Amino acid sequence: MRVAIGQFGGPTVVLNASLYGALAALDTAKVTTFGIVGGGTGLTTGYFAPLSGMSKDLAWMFETPGAALVAGRDADFEEHVDIAVRNLHKEGIDGLLVIGGNGTMALAELVQREARAQGYPLAVIGIPKTIDNDIIGVDHTPGYPSAAHFVLKALRDLRQDLKAMVGFEKVRVVEVMGRHTGWLASVASLLPYLILDRDGVQSVPSTLIYLPEKSLELKDFLDDVKCRVNQFGQTLVVVGEGVRDTSGRYFTQAGVDKGRAADVILGGVGAQLAHHIRTELGYQTRYENLGLLQRCWSESSMSLDRLEAKLLGEEGVKALLHGESERMVGLVRTSTLASEYAVQPIRLHLGNVAGKDRQMTPKEQLLDDQFLEWLKPLVGMEHIQSYHTLPV
Repeated sequence: MRVAIGQFGGPTVVLNASLYGALAALDTAKVTTFGIVGGGTGLTTGYFAPLSGMSKDLAWMFETPGAALVAGRDADFEEHVDIAVRNLHKEGIDGLLVIGGNGTMALAELVQREARAQGYPLAVIGIPKTIDNDIIGVDHTPGYPSAAHFVLKALRDLRQDLKAMVGFEKVRVVEVMGRHTGWLASVASLLPYLILDRDGVQSVPSTLIYLPEKSLELKDFLDDVKCRVNQFGQTLVVVGEGVRDTSGRYFTQAGVDKGRAADVILGGVGAQLAHHIRTELGYQTRYENLGLLQRCWSESSMSLDRLEAKLLGEEGVKALLHGESERMVGLVRTSTLASEYAVQPIRLHLGNVAGKDRQMTPKEQLLDDQFLEWLKPLVGMEHIQSYHTLPV
């Protein structure tokens, strides 16, 4: 059997762990393996690198962020999918493994359909990854736990820093990733558990959190900030980059990305909201953007995340070897209790996940105790230090 494997879309700190798991499983099965260099571009140019028998020297992948095969996106892939499939056919590839997000699953489905149209019996399997956690049908995606862990620790320390600036800085607005979904912004709901008084009781007021799933009305937003500052003297605001106004428009964008991942490159909603706070409420306000460190900071790479990413790489190979095709592997949880965290692998049809966004449900957006019970094991809550405060 001859298999090609590639990494697509934006990287994560555990993207290479999935690649390593797959390569090790392919070597165990004595499969002839090729790496697709450059994601979609590598498919359309036929840039395949031999990788058979190399996994024993690639253990470094398990803890290395980025994309060893080079990921990225091809803006014109759909126009050239016939060429990509012919390249695979020419190389005698029997199975294709693609590691990526929901856009990558759409690419995989496109390749599957084109191969079928060309009469080419190619098996295609998707292996999920995305820090946005926006692939439907699964409990969570590799990449999200490590990114969420980073965001939570960053917010914890930014909150401590804000508190130190009492009397000078009243509001701090922090922008996190999440084009259509608030999974990363939602981790701010755990902050009260990380700042305690001398008796171990939560001592920080809940943060103002704004998710892309809900539109933001500027007047209501300013009223929320004013109320919180009047009550507590300061407030931390966490906003997802994809938050829109009540007309459905993004508050801001950093540039245009026509034909690629989206029509706009988001960034700066936090800066715009901070500007409104300063000019309309007169509060000293600082804006912070956590940026790309959310997906690449190696110190936030969690063991749970790496192990699950590796597991799904292995599961993708298992699916291929069992003759499956047009499927994505994934994880579902077997217990709702954080203390009994466990997952098991599943298979989903590519057509059910390709190009679709898993947004937070209205119930999840409440950020209630049930949601926090789901979230705590993913962010590694037991490994995050809590801070205590003086009774002053």
